[in-house]
Parts: sequence; C-alpha cells; structure tokens
Amino acid sequence: MVDKIPSVGGVIFFNPSIDDLKNTIKNSFFFNIFIIVWNSVPIDFEKYIDGNNNNLKTRYVFIENNRNLGVGYGLNQAMKWCSENNLKFLLALDQDSKIITTNSIIRETFQRIQYLKKVSCVGFDRTKIDPVQKKDDFNKTKNHNISFSEASIINYSFMQSGTIYSTDAWVKLKGMKQEYFIEGIDIEYSLKSLKYGFKLFKTNNCLLFHDAGDLKEFKFLSLKLIKYRIHNYWRLYMQYRNLTNILVNYSKYFPFWSLKAVLINLTFRLFYNLIFYKNKFLTISLILTSIIDGFFFNHYKKSKSTFFYGKYFENKLKFKIPKINEFE
Repeated sequence: MVDKIPSVGGVIFFNPSIDDLKNTIKNSFFFNIFIIVWNSVPIDFEKYIDGNNNNLKTRYVFIENNRNLGVGYGLNQAMKWCSENNLKFLLALDQDSKIITTNSIIRETFQRIQYLKKVSCVGFDRTKIDPVQKKDDFNKTKNHNISFSEASIINYSFMQSGTIYSTDAWVKLKGMKQEYFIEGIDIEYSLKSLKYGFKLFKTNNCLLFHDAGDLKEFKFLSLKLIKYRIHNYWRLYMQYRNLTNILVNYSKYFPFWSLKAVLINLTFRLFYNLIFYKNKFLTISLILTSIIDGFFFNHYKKSKSTFFYGKYFENKLKFKIPKINEFE
C-alpha cells in the first residue's frame, strides 16, 4: 500500500561528528524522503549512506551550501524544496537527535495530519533521558492510537527538532525568520502562525531523544544542588538577542507568553548563566549587548547596519555575526 502523504524528514548539518552522521542515517530510514542541508565543508556523504544500508528505499535530497548559513536558512531551503515538489509536510530534526519511535507511527502520523484544519506545526514529545538506559519506559511511549490536540505556546515548546511543518502554512507565512540564524526561529514561527490564524497541534507520541548543550553541575558541600545545560558564548548572545526581538514584535499579541518569557527565559535563566559561565564580566556584557541588539533589531534590518555586538566580541568569541541582509 502506497502512502498518500509521503513521510519527509530533514536535517541541517554543521560540523557533524561521525556519530552524528551515523545517527542521522539511522533516522533517515524512517522516511520515504530525507532532505540533507549541508552547511559545512564538502564531504562524500553518500559513502556513509551506502555503508549503512545496501537495500535502501529512502530517497535522499542533498542541498549543498558548503558554508554555515544557519538553521533558519537551511529550514527555508528544505521547505521550499518540499513546496516545489508538492510535498505537504516536513519533519525537522537536529543532527544529534535520535528517533526512538516506530516507522509505522511516523507514517501514520503523516497520513492523519492532512485532516487537521489550518495546521502550521505538529509537535511530538521529546525526552532528555537516553533510551538505551530506560528502554522499558520508552516502549510504553509508543502509542499506536495516534491522536492530536491543539497545543498552547505557553506550556508546550515547538522546538524545531521533532516538529512537522506544513508547507502550505510555510508559503502563506513567508517562511522562517532566517536572519535569527539559529536561536528562537521555532518560537518566532510558532507565534507568527498563531498571529495569522494558523493552529499548533501536538501528538500523543514521544518521537526522539534530544538533550542539547553541555551539562554543568553546581555543588555545595559535595551536594549537587543544580544541573543546567549551557551553550557556548555566541549561542548565549543569539538566545538573548533573538528572544528580546521576539518580545518586541509579539508581546502585544501574546501578553501571557511574553510574561513567561521575561520571567523564565530572561530573568530566571540569567541567574543560572551567571553561575555556570566562568567569565562573569564577559557573560554580563554579552547579555546586555544582546538585549540592546534585540531591541533595535528591526531598526538594524531596515537600515542594513551592523550590530552593537561589534569587533570586540567577534575577536573575543571568534564568531562573526552575519549581516542581517546577507541571507535575503
């Protein structure tokens, strides 16, 4: 029996490890079509595929940028390819995400979401517990009685990895905000979907194992009081800058979500960041700079000017922020 709606997956690669490559190839076997957006230096990726499965039925699509254009740009490229080839949905994955559900659940989910009205995104549950360690628990999460419920942006995170995107909605919403580069793209797209009358749904299955960032622990008298995952400094800048800009653009439409974002994402996490990032001066100055850049982000875009981030942080963090108009 041929599925009416092909299951399509996609991933954006940037400097992946060999384990990331092998893991993604295993993930790709769950799909009829799998799109690979390559944001790194060129390699012979097909040799990894051929070495993993000699009876491959998955169709692969390669989009080679061969430089880092960011997650938003890569997602837009994958969604554009789907739209041009009359494919209705794409399930986005990160290169380090591990699918833990079954092929039949993914295929059946793709068949059923076509009947959801005004759908923009369908999110699966995710776990931060390695399924190898808790195998019995994950067998219980494979619910073959698939159902959907409308989700609230306040209590559910439509993180890009593990979310199915509708190409029809993507076209009408004019794509992802690719100038965000990596952080906050999924949040902004979800809010934009709601603003323009689309709906967000979640399904009752756990799709994948995903736990980003380096785990840090705060100890006092040999007691592990706090565990927290952090990213490098330029990712921290992106997180605060983009979230500030999202608040500027959407707070009047979503006041309760905005209040939560200010209390938890901006204020509460600041406490953790000051604990776990070693260079306190760099952390504070970077966060203040990111908030300024986020607040004036729209002005920068109109005037095509540079960020306050500037040469000091470029040299200090060894990361150059792309110009806003670079990917337009």
